[in-house]
Amino acid sequence: MYSNNLPNLPNQILDKLRQQSQKQNYIYSILQSLVSIVFPITESILVGFLVGSDGNNRITLIIFLFLIGIIHIVLLTSIFLFEKPLSQFLIEFEELKQTKEKYQEEITGTREIQLTFYKILKSTELSLAAINQIDKQKKDLIQIFENILNPWIQERSDIFWFKDGEAFYNLAIYLFNPTIQELELKFRKCDNRIKRSDRNWGVGVGHVGVCFSRKETSFTNDAIKSPDLTNQETKRIEDKNYYKSVIAEPIWDYNDIIGVFIVTSSKAEQFEKEIHLLPTRLIAKLLAIGYQIGNEKD
Repeated sequence: MYSNNLPNLPNQILDKLRQQSQKQNYIYSILQSLVSIVFPITESILVGFLVGSDGNNRITLIIFLFLIGIIHIVLLTSIFLFEKPLSQFLIEFEELKQTKEKYQEEITGTREIQLTFYKILKSTELSLAAINQIDKQKKDLIQIFENILNPWIQERSDIFWFKDGEAFYNLAIYLFNPTIQELELKFRKCDNRIKRSDRNWGVGVGHVGVCFSRKETSFTNDAIKSPDLTNQETKRIEDKNYYKSVIAEPIWDYNDIIGVFIVTSSKAEQFEKEIHLLPTRLIAKLLAIGYQIGNEKD
Protein backbone atom coordinates (compact mmCIF):
# COMPACT_ATOMS: atom_id res chain seq x y z
CA MET A 1 0.00 0.00 0.00
CA TYR A 2 1.38 3.38 -1.00
CA SER A 3 1.49 6.35 1.34
CA ASN A 4 -0.75 9.39 0.89
CA ASN A 5 1.89 11.67 2.48
CA LEU A 6 3.49 12.64 -0.82
CA PRO A 7 3.72 16.35 -1.76
CA ASN A 8 0.33 17.81 -2.66
CA LEU A 9 0.74 21.51 -3.43
CA PRO A 10 -2.34 23.47 -4.51
CA ASN A 11 -2.47 24.76 -8.09
CA GLN A 12 -2.23 28.36 -6.85
CA ILE A 13 1.19 27.63 -5.32
CA LEU A 14 2.35 25.97 -8.52
CA ASP A 15 1.21 29.00 -10.52
CA LYS A 16 3.12 31.32 -8.21
CA LEU A 17 6.22 29.14 -8.52
CA ARG A 18 5.92 29.24 -12.30
CA GLN A 19 5.59 33.03 -12.24
CA GLN A 20 8.68 33.27 -10.03
CA SER A 21 10.47 30.95 -12.41
CA GLN A 22 9.65 33.20 -15.35
CA LYS A 23 10.87 36.28 -13.47
CA GLN A 24 14.04 34.51 -12.39
CA ASN A 25 14.73 33.30 -15.92
CA TYR A 26 14.29 36.87 -17.15
CA ILE A 27 16.77 38.13 -14.53
CA TYR A 28 19.21 35.37 -15.47
CA SER A 29 18.97 36.39 -19.12
CA ILE A 30 19.82 39.98 -18.21
CA LEU A 31 22.72 38.89 -16.01
CA GLN A 32 24.10 36.61 -18.70
CA SER A 33 23.90 39.43 -21.24
CA LEU A 34 25.73 41.78 -18.87
CA VAL A 35 28.41 39.23 -18.01
CA SER A 36 29.01 37.91 -21.54
CA ILE A 37 28.44 41.02 -23.67
CA VAL A 38 28.03 44.39 -21.92
CA PHE A 39 30.82 44.17 -19.36
CA PRO A 40 33.48 42.74 -21.70
CA ILE A 41 32.75 45.49 -24.26
CA THR A 42 32.79 48.18 -21.56
CA GLU A 43 36.05 46.88 -20.14
CA SER A 44 37.64 46.81 -23.60
CA ILE A 45 36.62 50.40 -24.23
CA LEU A 46 37.97 51.51 -20.85
CA VAL A 47 41.26 49.72 -21.48
CA GLY A 48 41.49 51.55 -24.82
CA PHE A 49 40.93 54.91 -23.14
CA LEU A 50 43.38 53.98 -20.40
CA VAL A 51 46.19 53.37 -22.89
CA GLY A 52 45.84 56.87 -24.35
CA SER A 53 45.25 58.73 -21.09
CA ASP A 54 47.53 60.38 -18.52
CA GLY A 55 47.36 62.11 -15.12
CA ASN A 56 44.07 62.38 -13.26
CA ASN A 57 42.09 60.86 -16.14
CA ARG A 58 44.26 57.76 -15.99
CA ILE A 59 43.64 57.33 -12.23
CA THR A 60 39.88 57.82 -12.70
CA LEU A 61 39.78 55.25 -15.53
CA ILE A 62 41.75 52.73 -13.44
CA ILE A 63 39.35 53.12 -10.52
CA PHE A 64 36.30 52.84 -12.81
CA LEU A 65 37.78 49.80 -14.60
CA PHE A 66 38.54 48.22 -11.21
CA LEU A 67 34.92 48.74 -10.05
CA ILE A 68 33.55 47.36 -13.33
CA GLY A 69 35.81 44.34 -12.96
CA ILE A 70 34.65 43.72 -9.37
CA ILE A 71 30.97 43.92 -10.45
CA HIS A 72 31.73 41.62 -13.39
CA ILE A 73 33.32 39.01 -11.07
CA VAL A 74 30.45 39.24 -8.55
CA LEU A 75 27.81 38.72 -11.26
CA LEU A 76 29.76 35.88 -12.81
CA THR A 77 30.14 34.23 -9.39
CA SER A 78 26.41 34.65 -8.75
CA ILE A 79 25.55 32.86 -11.97
CA PHE A 80 27.83 29.94 -11.09
CA LEU A 81 26.52 29.73 -7.54
CA PHE A 82 22.90 29.72 -8.66
CA GLU A 83 23.20 27.80 -11.91
CA LYS A 84 20.17 25.67 -10.91
CA PRO A 85 17.25 28.06 -11.41
CA LEU A 86 13.70 27.63 -10.09
CA SER A 87 12.58 26.20 -13.43
CA GLN A 88 14.79 23.16 -12.78
CA PHE A 89 13.12 22.73 -9.41
CA LEU A 90 9.74 22.85 -11.12
CA ILE A 91 10.82 20.15 -13.57
CA GLU A 92 11.82 17.93 -10.68
CA PHE A 93 8.63 18.75 -8.84
CA GLU A 94 6.51 17.87 -11.88
CA GLU A 95 8.28 14.51 -12.08
CA LEU A 96 7.52 13.90 -8.41
CA LYS A 97 3.93 14.99 -8.97
CA GLN A 98 3.55 12.53 -11.86
CA THR A 99 4.93 9.75 -9.66
CA LYS A 100 2.44 10.67 -6.95
CA GLU A 101 -0.44 10.66 -9.44
CA LYS A 102 0.62 7.21 -10.62
CA TYR A 103 0.58 5.97 -7.02
CA GLN A 104 -2.82 7.59 -6.46
CA GLU A 105 -4.22 5.81 -9.53
CA GLU A 106 -3.00 2.50 -8.15
CA ILE A 107 -4.48 3.33 -4.75
CA THR A 108 -7.81 4.27 -6.37
CA GLY A 109 -7.78 1.04 -8.38
CA THR A 110 -7.08 -0.97 -5.24
CA ARG A 111 -9.93 0.71 -3.39
CA GLU A 112 -12.29 0.07 -6.31
CA ILE A 113 -11.40 -3.61 -6.32
CA GLN A 114 -11.87 -3.77 -2.53
CA LEU A 115 -15.32 -2.21 -2.95
CA THR A 116 -16.12 -4.69 -5.74
CA PHE A 117 -15.32 -7.70 -3.55
CA TYR A 118 -17.20 -6.21 -0.60
CA LYS A 119 -20.30 -5.83 -2.81
CA ILE A 120 -19.83 -9.40 -4.11
CA LEU A 121 -19.85 -10.72 -0.54
CA LYS A 122 -22.85 -8.57 0.37
CA SER A 123 -24.83 -9.68 -2.71
CA THR A 124 -23.95 -13.34 -2.07
CA GLU A 125 -25.26 -13.02 1.48
CA LEU A 126 -28.52 -11.43 0.28
CA SER A 127 -28.98 -14.09 -2.42
CA LEU A 128 -28.51 -16.84 0.15
CA ALA A 129 -31.06 -15.12 2.38
CA ALA A 130 -33.49 -15.07 -0.56
CA ILE A 131 -32.90 -18.81 -1.08
CA ASN A 132 -33.59 -19.50 2.61
CA GLN A 133 -36.89 -17.63 2.32
CA ILE A 134 -38.22 -19.65 -0.63
CA ASP A 135 -41.79 -20.70 0.08
CA LYS A 136 -41.79 -24.47 -0.31
CA GLN A 137 -45.54 -24.37 -0.94
CA LYS A 138 -45.33 -21.79 -3.74
CA LYS A 139 -42.22 -22.62 -5.70
CA ASP A 140 -42.27 -20.11 -8.57
CA LEU A 141 -38.98 -20.70 -10.41
CA ILE A 142 -39.01 -17.33 -12.17
CA GLN A 143 -39.63 -15.53 -8.87
CA ILE A 144 -36.83 -17.54 -7.27
CA PHE A 145 -34.44 -16.45 -10.02
CA GLU A 146 -35.51 -12.83 -9.69
CA ASN A 147 -35.03 -12.80 -5.91
CA ILE A 148 -31.57 -14.37 -6.23
CA LEU A 149 -30.46 -11.97 -8.95
CA ASN A 150 -31.92 -8.74 -7.54
CA PRO A 151 -29.03 -7.94 -5.14
CA TRP A 152 -26.56 -8.25 -8.01
CA ILE A 153 -28.69 -6.04 -10.23
CA GLN A 154 -28.85 -3.40 -7.49
CA GLU A 155 -25.07 -3.45 -7.02
CA ARG A 156 -24.15 -3.79 -10.71
CA SER A 157 -22.31 -0.43 -10.74
CA ASP A 158 -19.79 -1.54 -8.12
CA ILE A 159 -19.64 -5.23 -9.02
CA PHE A 160 -19.57 -5.07 -12.82
CA TRP A 161 -18.43 -1.42 -13.07
CA PHE A 162 -21.44 0.03 -14.86
CA LYS A 163 -20.56 3.60 -13.94
CA ASP A 164 -22.64 6.75 -14.54
CA GLY A 165 -25.05 5.06 -16.93
CA GLU A 166 -22.50 5.12 -19.76
CA ALA A 167 -22.84 1.45 -20.71
CA PHE A 168 -26.05 -0.50 -21.35
CA TYR A 169 -26.20 -3.37 -18.85
CA ASN A 170 -27.92 -6.70 -19.42
CA LEU A 171 -28.26 -9.72 -17.09
CA ALA A 172 -30.26 -12.75 -18.19
CA ILE A 173 -30.98 -16.38 -17.35
CA TYR A 174 -31.60 -19.04 -20.01
CA LEU A 175 -32.71 -22.64 -19.40
CA PHE A 176 -32.46 -25.41 -21.96
CA ASN A 177 -35.76 -26.74 -23.27
CA PRO A 178 -35.17 -30.25 -24.66
CA THR A 179 -38.51 -30.24 -26.47
CA ILE A 180 -37.60 -27.40 -28.81
CA GLN A 181 -33.82 -27.87 -28.39
CA GLU A 182 -33.32 -24.20 -27.52
CA LEU A 183 -32.23 -22.13 -24.56
CA GLU A 184 -35.32 -20.26 -23.39
CA LEU A 185 -35.15 -16.86 -21.73
CA LYS A 186 -36.48 -17.22 -18.17
CA PHE A 187 -35.50 -13.92 -16.57
CA ARG A 188 -33.90 -10.75 -17.83
CA LYS A 189 -33.08 -7.32 -16.47
CA CYS A 190 -31.48 -4.78 -18.79
CA ASP A 191 -31.00 -1.10 -19.52
CA ASN A 192 -34.19 0.53 -20.76
CA ARG A 193 -32.25 1.94 -23.72
CA ILE A 194 -31.92 -1.57 -25.16
CA LYS A 195 -34.53 -2.51 -27.76
CA ARG A 196 -35.59 -5.91 -26.44
CA SER A 197 -36.46 -8.93 -28.54
CA ASP A 198 -36.02 -11.55 -25.78
CA ARG A 199 -34.85 -14.27 -28.16
CA ASN A 200 -34.26 -17.91 -27.46
CA TRP A 201 -30.88 -19.29 -28.53
CA GLY A 202 -30.07 -22.48 -30.31
CA VAL A 203 -27.28 -24.73 -29.04
CA GLY A 204 -23.99 -23.32 -30.33
CA VAL A 205 -25.61 -20.06 -31.45
CA GLY A 206 -24.55 -16.75 -29.88
CA HIS A 207 -22.59 -16.52 -26.67
CA VAL A 208 -25.42 -18.22 -24.78
CA GLY A 209 -25.50 -21.19 -27.18
CA VAL A 210 -21.71 -21.43 -27.40
CA CYS A 211 -21.39 -21.43 -23.59
CA PHE A 212 -24.02 -24.17 -23.35
CA SER A 213 -22.57 -26.36 -26.12
CA ARG A 214 -19.01 -26.12 -24.84
CA LYS A 215 -20.07 -26.38 -21.18
CA GLU A 216 -17.61 -23.67 -20.23
CA THR A 217 -17.40 -19.94 -19.62
CA SER A 218 -17.57 -17.68 -22.66
CA PHE A 219 -15.71 -14.40 -22.12
CA THR A 220 -15.08 -11.57 -24.56
CA ASN A 221 -14.46 -7.85 -24.32
CA ASP A 222 -15.08 -7.24 -28.03
CA ALA A 223 -17.98 -9.31 -29.34
CA ILE A 224 -17.66 -7.76 -32.80
CA LYS A 225 -14.35 -9.56 -33.26
CA SER A 226 -15.43 -12.75 -31.51
CA PRO A 227 -14.94 -15.84 -33.74
CA ASP A 228 -17.86 -17.49 -31.91
CA LEU A 229 -20.32 -15.12 -33.59
CA THR A 230 -18.95 -15.17 -37.14
CA ASN A 231 -21.66 -15.45 -39.84
CA GLN A 232 -24.50 -16.13 -37.39
CA GLU A 233 -27.77 -15.15 -39.01
CA THR A 234 -29.58 -14.58 -35.71
CA LYS A 235 -27.55 -11.46 -34.98
CA ARG A 236 -29.42 -8.17 -35.22
CA ILE A 237 -27.93 -4.93 -36.47
CA GLU A 238 -28.41 -3.47 -32.98
CA ASP A 239 -26.44 -6.28 -31.32
CA LYS A 240 -23.09 -4.71 -32.20
CA ASN A 241 -24.12 -1.62 -30.20
CA TYR A 242 -25.78 -3.44 -27.30
CA TYR A 243 -23.50 -6.40 -26.58
CA LYS A 244 -19.76 -5.76 -26.81
CA SER A 245 -18.44 -7.17 -23.53
CA VAL A 246 -19.90 -10.56 -22.61
CA ILE A 247 -19.53 -13.14 -19.85
CA ALA A 248 -21.66 -16.28 -20.19
CA GLU A 249 -21.53 -18.89 -17.41
CA PRO A 250 -23.02 -22.41 -17.40
CA ILE A 251 -25.68 -23.27 -14.82
CA TRP A 252 -25.33 -26.84 -13.53
CA ASP A 253 -27.82 -29.17 -11.90
CA TYR A 254 -25.27 -31.45 -10.27
CA ASN A 255 -23.50 -33.02 -13.30
CA ASP A 256 -25.95 -31.81 -15.95
CA ILE A 257 -25.79 -28.40 -17.62
CA ILE A 258 -29.29 -26.91 -17.57
CA GLY A 259 -28.79 -23.35 -18.72
CA VAL A 260 -26.68 -20.22 -18.94
CA PHE A 261 -26.37 -17.00 -16.96
CA ILE A 262 -25.10 -14.07 -19.01
CA VAL A 263 -24.02 -10.50 -18.25
CA THR A 264 -23.26 -8.08 -21.09
CA SER A 265 -22.26 -4.47 -21.62
CA SER A 266 -22.50 -2.12 -24.58
CA LYS A 267 -18.99 -0.91 -23.73
CA ALA A 268 -15.92 -2.75 -24.99
CA GLU A 269 -13.34 -3.72 -22.34
CA GLN A 270 -16.00 -3.44 -19.64
CA PHE A 271 -14.94 -6.48 -17.63
CA GLU A 272 -11.70 -7.65 -16.04
CA LYS A 273 -11.41 -11.42 -16.45
CA GLU A 274 -9.48 -11.94 -13.20
CA ILE A 275 -12.13 -10.04 -11.26
CA HIS A 276 -15.51 -10.53 -12.94
CA LEU A 277 -15.44 -14.27 -13.53
CA LEU A 278 -15.85 -14.70 -9.77
CA PRO A 279 -19.25 -12.98 -9.41
CA THR A 280 -20.66 -14.61 -12.57
CA ARG A 281 -19.68 -18.07 -11.29
CA LEU A 282 -21.12 -17.32 -7.86
CA ILE A 283 -24.37 -16.16 -9.45
CA ALA A 284 -24.55 -19.31 -11.62
CA LYS A 285 -24.07 -21.52 -8.53
CA LEU A 286 -26.72 -19.61 -6.58
CA LEU A 287 -29.15 -19.93 -9.50
CA ALA A 288 -28.41 -23.67 -9.61
CA ILE A 289 -29.35 -23.94 -5.93
CA GLY A 290 -32.54 -21.98 -6.59
CA TYR A 291 -33.34 -24.24 -9.55
CA GLN A 292 -32.88 -27.38 -7.47
CA ILE A 293 -35.15 -26.06 -4.71
CA GLY A 294 -37.71 -24.89 -7.24
CA ASN A 295 -37.84 -28.34 -8.84
CA GLU A 296 -37.88 -30.40 -5.65
CA LYS A 297 -40.74 -32.84 -5.45
CA ASP A 298 -43.11 -32.22 -2.56
